[in-house]
Amino acid sequence: MKQIETLVFDYGGVIVNIDDASVVKAMESLGVTAFKRLIHVRKIKRLMHQYINGLVAEAETLKEMLSLCRKGTSTEDIEKVLEELCGNLPVERLEALVKLRKRYKVYLLSNINDTLWQKSVSQMNQLGYSTDELFDEVFLSYAMRKDAEVRDDALGKARYEFRWKDQFNLSLDPERALQYYKEANHLNGKYCTMCGPNFCAMRISQRLKDCDYDAEIENTENE
Repeated sequence: MKQIETLVFDYGGVIVNIDDASVVKAMESLGVTAFKRLIHVRKIKRLMHQYINGLVAEAETLKEMLSLCRKGTSTEDIEKVLEELCGNLPVERLEALVKLRKRYKVYLLSNINDTLWQKSVSQMNQLGYSTDELFDEVFLSYAMRKDAEVRDDALGKARYEFRWKDQFNLSLDPERALQYYKEANHLNGKYCTMCGPNFCAMRISQRLKDCDYDAEIENTENE
């Protein structure tokens, strides 16, 4: 059995504790009454999702949120309240991450937006840790979003065409990807190592495509 070599952690709710009650209390302090009930309403749910994940310009989301608050509320007031989303960061978990890095590669994946991430980094620094000490690499969706679609398409095409070298180069850990490939693939690269030779969707798709092509040629010759 292979030993575990890599650990991947989410941030919110795993490394940091998110206190939903404090977020609700903070929003209601701005006049968004019954926020606990409203969080399930489509508009509020969408706004919170947009803000946390950085899906649209932050100023645009904050402006929409402002319309839900009592008169006289400023965007600065909302930003201060939304700091509650940074949660509570137990120093014991940071200490555990440092110990884990002595044995494993440790990665962080998170959908947190830039503002909340920078505040979270400040929390780590105040506790005496840097992200470089805690993680081998940090992957934040808002930072990756611009290039993710292009990379994803390139990786998908390379996978379909069994261009292994390109797949390795596009992977997060090219050396490890090559190692796993060598350990698991025994038919000259004509199947993905996750599914195996009998169930590889890429291999089956190519066979079906070849069958369609042969049938098209046969029909052309018979005409």
